Amino acid sequence: IDPRHRTVEQRAKMWQRGSAAVVALSAVLAVATAESTTPSWDYTPTSVTNVCINATTTTPSGQQNARWVIAAVPEGTPPAKGWPIYLSFTIDTFPVRGSATCGPEQRLQKNFTAFATPAESMNGCHNASVTTVADTCDAAMGNTCAAAAKGGLMACIQCAESGPITSGNCTKSEAFMWCEEHGGGGHHGGGCNYDQQAGALWDQRLKQYLLANGIAVVQLNPITADSWDNYEAAWVGTKDPSGTLVGGVDKAFIAATFASIKAGAFGSLDMTKTVIRGWSGGAQMVSWLFQVMATDPTYLPAVKFVGGAMLSGGSYACYNDAAPQDGSIAVPPVGTCKSCTEGGPSHCQDDPLCDSCVAGVATYCGQCCPKAYAEQYYEDHPSDWANHPPVFLTQTSTVDNHADLCACKNYHDTLVANGVYSELVLVPQQDEACFCVGTPSNTAAAGSPFSHLCSDPAWGQNCGTMGGALCCISHTMGNANMLEPLIAFVVNVTA
Repeated sequence: IDPRHRTVEQRAKMWQRGSAAVVALSAVLAVATAESTTPSWDYTPTSVTNVCINATTTTPSGQQNARWVIAAVPEGTPPAKGWPIYLSFTIDTFPVRGSATCGPEQRLQKNFTAFATPAESMNGCHNASVTTVADTCDAAMGNTCAAAAKGGLMACIQCAESGPITSGNCTKSEAFMWCEEHGGGGHHGGGCNYDQQAGALWDQRLKQYLLANGIAVVQLNPITADSWDNYEAAWVGTKDPSGTLVGGVDKAFIAATFASIKAGAFGSLDMTKTVIRGWSGGAQMVSWLFQVMATDPTYLPAVKFVGGAMLSGGSYACYNDAAPQDGSIAVPPVGTCKSCTEGGPSHCQDDPLCDSCVAGVATYCGQCCPKAYAEQYYEDHPSDWANHPPVFLTQTSTVDNHADLCACKNYHDTLVANGVYSELVLVPQQDEACFCVGTPSNTAAAGSPFSHLCSDPAWGQNCGTMGGALCCISHTMGNANMLEPLIAFVVNVTA
């Protein structure tokens, strides 16, 4: 059954069956009966805090370990114990405006900020038809920000925020469109980066919803792109075959982040109501932290993970390879992946060994997520499954060129089989081609400023594993179908 169509009673019964750690039925009903607040597509939070977390001194190897943590809190008065937390492990780093620096310069950064509007997150991608700039706004921007636009997109946007937007001459969308046209923006039908083609629009929309519904959003940048220490060897720090130290930084950094949260650096937040979120390798980080918290309760003693959100990823034991060909650290496969096939492409397509969905197929090790396995702790202590946090998962349904297509399904099935609440939302096949912008016929995508692009006859016609000019990359980091169910999930587990 589509999770969006469950009745309040159906959802509450599932929560009650799912895990002893989930809130009581009466509390779930109280939350579930309330309609979620729908924010404007133009909404940006009024309270955003950027903190440079420097965990270098507590990193055993002495590696430089400083990076930005960016947070926003809902408007209004927080609950007595603080706002619940949605903590996200990003893959490419979010930039922070201004001259301040934090740690080494990042080679791969997003071209939009952490709390940009959905339209702003599509900077340089399909932006020619986002909105029409009214004459009043055009004149105000031309008079006020023409010089700033010569300094580039970000300089132009900063000028707009302090001038025409504040004065009411421009909406944020109009000002952004003007800056795209005059400050070095992109072009219609191309120029899209990976995140934009993977659904960044919907990740930004989700953050608007979370904040509008009383959930603080905390976003952690990785030390380098796509590099979370999401398995034992990386968590403790281990040298690869070339002698290069891999990992050993996130354990100290995450601890330092929660120490800053406890100290009030981001406002009044309730660490005992934390949902952790990850996409791709970040999803494996969610699983790894479930393992860490179960095996070492002293690691973050004041923190409780009440739920997880995993996008296009599964267990931290996914993709283990005993003989990797890329020079990475060898990690023995577990469970149903023990018989995996060595080798395989980094981005897999049109090969029966690309995923673990078909029984009896020896999937490539680098594409294999184990079935009937989540974390080793629960394999060793099956009586503790009742304490496993509930999880929300989402992935495409017929193709994922950058992950095991059954990464989420295998993890979900494992939790359900062991009595843990899990909710899986797959992007329907009819929405896969356009999920990153929104399929026009999909009511969940209503309001997307880009869904009309899907009606272009050229859409989806020349797409490779890394996308294309009019394409979505099948490795979803956000989609319209997940919005309502995921909002309900986060609100329920943090109630």
